[in-house]
Amino acid sequence: MYTRAQGAARELGFEVSDAFLGGGSDGNFTAPLVPTLDGLGAPGDGAHADHEHVRLDVWPRHVRLLAELIRDPGV
Repeated sequence: MYTRAQGAARELGFEVSDAFLGGGSDGNFTAPLVPTLDGLGAPGDGAHADHEHVRLDVWPRHVRLLAELIRDPGV
């Protein structure tokens, strides 16, 4: 699934990479049951802080990637 996301992003004109971050996610519950690709939410910074924001300059490409992965997850 990650390889599919990389290819789809490349076709859309940008790169995605893997990262290990602290914290929790709903993916913690789904990963033992089904293939799970986390980190497809709104790009930004400052989760749950006063300076939390979404980067509107890159948001459209993330929406296009998510739509493509829903259309064809490659699994």
